[in-house]
Amino acid sequence: IPNNIQELSKFSEELKEYSEKHPYHVFTIYCLTYIWKQTFAIPGSFLLNILGGALYGTINGLIITCILTATGATLCYLWSYYLARPYVIKFFSTRMETLSEKINNLNGSLFMTLISLRVMPMTPNWLLNITLPVLGIRLHYFTLSVLLGLMPYNLICVQSGRMLSEIHSSSDVITLSVMVKLLLATFLLLMPNILTIIFKKILSNKTKNECKKLL
Repeated sequence: IPNNIQELSKFSEELKEYSEKHPYHVFTIYCLTYIWKQTFAIPGSFLLNILGGALYGTINGLIITCILTATGATLCYLWSYYLARPYVIKFFSTRMETLSEKINNLNGSLFMTLISLRVMPMTPNWLLNITLPVLGIRLHYFTLSVLLGLMPYNLICVQSGRMLSEIHSSSDVITLSVMVKLLLATFLLLMPNILTIIFKKILSNKTKNECKKLL
């Protein structure tokens, strides 16, 4: 498995030639590798997303990577919840407390909060995959938030796969303009939650003032 963009570029060209003769073989290995990495929270989905775009194009690549991301993350959820729970609590307790506070502070829609955590690539997805199950996030919320929340990120990577020969590093994929767009998308997703918090505070202050007047 390639470790950088340069290796990936050479690897994808060789894999394309092999894929013309053995398409099902390549597809099966690609899917299994992707799911394996996601299931055990192994870094590398960034390069696999780009490879998916190089092999299968933008539309097909996006569909494939989104399904594989959700499948692998769901398996990671089950693995973390049923098998690795004690170890997750032992080694990630501090990060879990921080994450729990972030989620609880946004008193709006839990589902939209989970999606916003996925949209911004600065959030470590491997950490979310192994800690959210232990924090009690339900499986259907978890899986759907992965599927929808990582779609923009997957699309950016898959599109980059179409011009892999022109890419020299990850900074050529996740550019400043891309980061700004993802931040804006995250802000818009969190807007209902933020407005809910503001309105609750306003109503709470009004109620307190009215109570003081009555007293």
